[in-house]
Amino acid sequence: MENSLNSITELGFEKVGEWVLKNGKIEAVLNEDKRAQENFIYAFVVNEKVMYIGKTSRTLKARMQNYTNCDESQTANVRICEEVKNILKNSGEVLIYAMPNGDLEPKFIKMLSPEWNIQGVENE
Repeated sequence: MENSLNSITELGFEKVGEWVLKNGKIEAVLNEDKRAQENFIYAFVVNEKVMYIGKTSRTLKARMQNYTNCDESQTANVRICEEVKNILKNSGEVLIYAMPNGDLEPKFIKMLSPEWNIQGVENE
């Protein structure tokens, strides 16, 4: 399957927000109706290409905060935070898409091989 925005919207993903840069830090701006919902699979999209797929059993808002408020021991969160920040610093846009059912994360990583999902790509 092609790694594109069209592919994930066909699978049922909807745009739920975007990342913005405020005072040198990234912040997720999420649609009000999606913030408090739980058990999501989410994707970060840059230039219509899926760059990362993740999941959360918590609220989407709580999970996105982990990317902005993480310590060095959370290596994946730190790495993704830096990727997002670099895109935004260069006037790029990072959109957040999501759909219910976090159980599908491994399937979608395997299908799309997003660039920022290092573990998923290495396990193929």
